Amino acid sequence: MPDNDPPPSIGRQLYDAGWCQGAVLPEAVTVGLRPATTPSKYLYAVVVTQDCNIVADDQKEPQVEVAFGYCPTAGEDVNGYARGKNPRLFLTKVGLQLFVWDVRERLSVPKSDLFGIFKAASPTSRLLDPDLREFRAWLGRRYSRPAFPDNFNERLRPASAAIEKAVKSDGFRSVRAVFYWLEEGDEELPEGTPYHLRVIFCFNHNGTENPLPATADEVKRFTDAVAKCPGVFLVKAESIPDSRFPIQYLDTWQCVDFDSRSYGSLTSAPPRL
Repeated sequence: MPDNDPPPSIGRQLYDAGWCQGAVLPEAVTVGLRPATTPSKYLYAVVVTQDCNIVADDQKEPQVEVAFGYCPTAGEDVNGYARGKNPRLFLTKVGLQLFVWDVRERLSVPKSDLFGIFKAASPTSRLLDPDLREFRAWLGRRYSRPAFPDNFNERLRPASAAIEKAVKSDGFRSVRAVFYWLEEGDEELPEGTPYHLRVIFCFNHNGTENPLPATADEVKRFTDAVAKCPGVFLVKAESIPDSRFPIQYLDTWQCVDFDSRSYGSLTSAPPRL
């Protein structure tokens, strides 16, 4: 009897050929897809669309989204893009090669347009855990990162250079996240009324309850700079292993993106530290 099974969807064929979330597209494919407005050094692309949407019905999910990026040059300072610390640029390593992906440079491509490409030039590599998990979280934070009061941001401006230096340092690499809590919530305070700030640094503990000396030095650089900002009173700063960060704090504390001017609204009192 003839086989009456319908042919696989375009999305299924793309997925079977390696087009899955985190797949790195070779230069030959990327250059053909790249818009004229995308920087010329962006010679690679990574698949952003979730696997379930790639294989979904082509009528319901007709497109595959990619983000463009580049390979950093030798000596280029990209530490600030690691572990999702930067809300716009994300550093990954695939094999021996580093890539920097730009969330602002994305393109949705019809699956039908990719159909003629995938057989000749399919992805040859993919982001692996934990990079893939961090990549997904980084994409989500593009739309969910918090926004602190403008007056608070302005008062922290004198500390920005010291904070940037600390965050991009080798010693800060073991810091998984930094959380802020403002006692005044998202209120825009007038001049002369201080904000009361608490900070928690969560570090990769590696079996220890204390941060490495180099990490402690950079945390001190960070907090010393904040403590000197007029109109901001640093109530408490604490470094704890990431495994000890209380999950209930996620309701009231905000994880900070340091190159962003937009941070989050805090409305409830925190548990006592």
